[in-house]
Amino acid sequence: MTASSSKAYREKQRRNYVNTRFLDLIADLESGITTPNLDKATVLTDAIRTVKLLREETSSLTSQNRELKQKINELKAKKNDLCDEKHVLISEKEKLK
Repeated sequence: MTASSSKAYREKQRRNYVNTRFLDLIADLESGITTPNLDKATVLTDAIRTVKLLREETSSLTSQNRELKQKINELKAKKNDLCDEKHVLISEKEKLK
């Protein structure tokens, strides 16, 4: 095998690898692909759009999670206050007997 044919072989292997990775990407994006045209530019555009949507969703869910954790802490504090009040009332009731 000559140097030029070896280089050509490596380039063919690289192209095959890239094409296989694009097919994997198409399969992963299949439900979100908006057009039947599957050229590489379209696949990359759809992949970018999908990543942006997922980032927005992640941001929204992170914000919701933060708000829910805050609400949980507020409810725990309220519960503790009610438990304390209950114990005070129970002790007062015992004193009245």
